Amino acid sequence: MNLSTSSSSLNPLPKLALILVALFILLEVITRAVLFPMSLDFGRFVSYGERADALQSQAGLRVGFIGNSATEAGVDIDVLKDTLSTHGVLVPSVELFLADGSGINTWRVIMNHYFWKRGNAPDLVIITFFGPSLDDAREFEVGRLAQFFTDLEDWPELFQFDLVTTGQRVEWILASVWATYAARDRIKDRVLSLFVPNYKEYATALHDEGHRDALKKGAPRTSVVKSHRSLQSVLQRARKLGSRLLFVAYPMRDTQYTVHPDALRLIRDFGADYLDMRDLIDLEPTLYRDTYHLTATGKSIYTKRFAEVLAPMLRTLGRSGRLADTATGTTPVSGPVALPSSMK
Repeated sequence: MNLSTSSSSLNPLPKLALILVALFILLEVITRAVLFPMSLDFGRFVSYGERADALQSQAGLRVGFIGNSATEAGVDIDVLKDTLSTHGVLVPSVELFLADGSGINTWRVIMNHYFWKRGNAPDLVIITFFGPSLDDAREFEVGRLAQFFTDLEDWPELFQFDLVTTGQRVEWILASVWATYAARDRIKDRVLSLFVPNYKEYATALHDEGHRDALKKGAPRTSVVKSHRSLQSVLQRARKLGSRLLFVAYPMRDTQYTVHPDALRLIRDFGADYLDMRDLIDLEPTLYRDTYHLTATGKSIYTKRFAEVLAPMLRTLGRSGRLADTATGTTPVSGPVALPSSMK
């Protein structure tokens, strides 16, 4: 045995460290170059900045939809434009800015990042929500916010409203600089989908059941103290920068939910608009794929009905910059929309 062998050659730690660093870099490259483009969500997130700028540059009415997968499953842009056209409305430019499973805290940063910080202010922003989506403390996916919807300038506000514990802030910092860490849940789901039969269907059903149970438990408890700082922040910025907001309560299958009175009060006090589609359309359970995602047929029916209600409001918005009360066609709306009995 050669006793002169250096201690460094016997120590495996440097080689192990190099292997780990190389593995880390490889995973990061794969995540950014392969996983991000493959993901439907991540792929469209990358395009949001360009799409928001393009919408701002259009002539005529500019409408942006904000929401989650229920909005994607409920709003057919072609049907919307065709129906508006048949009702004498100059077809607006429309873009969707969506994030699956999101609520008001995510929508706040999306609008701030892609609209207001870039100097964009669509003439109308339509926020489709259901259940407690307008309440604070909504669970959100840290990775996508850190990678796509925010930058360093947004951190103070996030730490004030959403990331209040040390653990949350550490997770946020890691997700901001480490794409693989940010996408770890997506990676896990993709791996499980490859090896576990029907994993995606099972996970969707489990999430759907949990969401429905939560709504049922929380529906009658309107007296529970909830905060709406994110909603108030959205309303304040929209009013300051000239974006008109329309909040649309979305109909769910076999599930009733209560919109918190404080949320409705804020919407009214800040001069935004509210439209309760739960009272304006009756969709058969067979038109839903689950609790809140419509089938293709249901999507067309809902969009057509929504466009019929929206048409008189957009006509006045195009003329005066204010939404019309659909009961009169002339009075600006502040709060819940009043509709003639023939439309209910």
